[in-house]
Amino acid sequence: MRDYSDEQLVELYKNGNVAVFEVIYARYKNLIRSLARGLFLIGGDNEDLMQEGVLGLLNAVNTFNGASGFSTYAYTCIKNSM
Repeated sequence: MRDYSDEQLVELYKNGNVAVFEVIYARYKNLIRSLARGLFLIGGDNEDLMQEGVLGLLNAVNTFNGASGFSTYAYTCIKNSM
């Protein structure tokens, strides 16, 4: 699955292959980590922000419609979720 594009992986996920989210997450884990590092959450910690980022990524996968590149859409969803 490493040869698949992000868009192809999202299609597989939407067609019922939920295990493919692990591959998508692996591709975006460093982005989520770097965005979390740049933020501060009162009463929370970095792990809380990481979890919010993963939820943002999951939202991006579920709502992606192909109108733009997935990476741009995922970045926006992750950042908004955090």
